[in-house]
Amino acid sequence: MKILGISPLDKDASASLVEDGRLLFGAGEERFSRIKQHPGFPAAAVRAALEATNTDPSEIDEVVYPFL
Repeated sequence: MKILGISPLDKDASASLVEDGRLLFGAGEERFSRIKQHPGFPAAAVRAALEATNTDPSEIDEVVYPFL
């Protein structure tokens, strides 16, 4: 099972990709935007997670957001 985690907070937006309980990728949006404590949706971090793990979006079983 592949799970994409996104955290678009007021600051420190981030994305992670987990497969069968094993962390495959995790990064903050600020690493890509060069904006310290980047707020908003982590689009570049999500893109990087998919590219770094060679994951097609159709392979994602769940998308989780920690603050619903």
